[in-house]
Formats: sequence, C-alpha cells, structure tokens
Amino acid sequence: GVQALLQDELGREIPYVHCFNHQLHLVIVHVMSAERAIEDLFSVCNALYKFTRKPTVAAIYKGNTLKRLLEQRWTGHLATVEVILKSFQEILEVL
Repeated sequence: GVQALLQDELGREIPYVHCFNHQLHLVIVHVMSAERAIEDLFSVCNALYKFTRKPTVAAIYKGNTLKRLLEQRWTGHLATVEVILKSFQEILEVL
C-alpha cells in the first residue's frame, strides 16, 4: 500500500497509522465483542442472512433483502438490523 511505496521511495521505515475512521472502527469492534448480547445478536443476523440466501428459502421469502455482515463495514450491520425489524413477520413465516 501507500506505506510500502513511501518506505521504498524514502529508503526508511515509515510507521503505519490508521486513519481516524479505521481507528474508530477498531474501537467499536473491540467494545462490541466484549458485550455478549451484541455478539449473539449479530450471530443471529448472520444466520438469518445465510438462511434467506438458500434458493428454496429465497423463493418463498417476501421480506426485504438482508445484508451480509462484514467486520470492516458497520453499515451492513445497521442495514441488516433495520431489515429484520421491518421484515420481522416475513422472516417468521419462512422459519
């Protein structure tokens, strides 16, 4: 990445510093992983995402599309929780 390019160009070690958004993300990941209820919530969200992606389930599921949870992108976590809240009845029907 950029760090390697700078090191090559300058011929010396360049310390890696995360951007502010990445630093904030690392803090959020650490705090959330310490709270068991939040970890369980996202585990259920991930299981629902995988379940609704199965072709046989996807054919009958009428709710909004759940987003895949990616550790690097917290917007997917928020979007998935919002879809689950909006499509709760439809999710129950396919379970």
